[in-house]
Amino acid sequence: MGTCCSTTANEELTELKTGNKPIPAIHQQKSSSATSFPAVESTVAVSDAGIKEFAAQARGGVDVVIMLSNGLGLEARMSLDGSRVVFSRGPKLTKSIPLSHVVDVMWDPRDYKRIKTDAKLNDHCAALLLNDKTCIVIYFDSRTQRDVFVAVAQQVLRRSSH
Repeated sequence: MGTCCSTTANEELTELKTGNKPIPAIHQQKSSSATSFPAVESTVAVSDAGIKEFAAQARGGVDVVIMLSNGLGLEARMSLDGSRVVFSRGPKLTKSIPLSHVVDVMWDPRDYKRIKTDAKLNDHCAALLLNDKTCIVIYFDSRTQRDVFVAVAQQVLRRSSH
């Protein structure tokens, strides 16, 4: 699926609208000196049964909160559709991010110092670092949900990088 698109993931998320008002852009990474993010070798260990359960849930969607650049949280339904992460707020308000745009999936709170944000980060959230230096912070209902999402995303990223 090597299709290329002209818009960045950040622009796609910015276009996801609530009514007639555009949602503010997800927080842009402010560090101008960093051109790429160092890879994090750590992984989350989750059982195959846990991954299958989450994958089944994720097809229907998991309720999450996405942190916006202005500090507001946006409730959305997140699902994994093959090699894409899909965020939706109703049938016509849907945007997806190809996992090929994801440089790193951060889940360990000790890694969060690499993110410049005012968001209160905890062990129920994960951060997606994208190839356009955009950071998307996703809050899950539980730590278990977060762990399984990260494990699935890391599996997909490992497969796509080989």
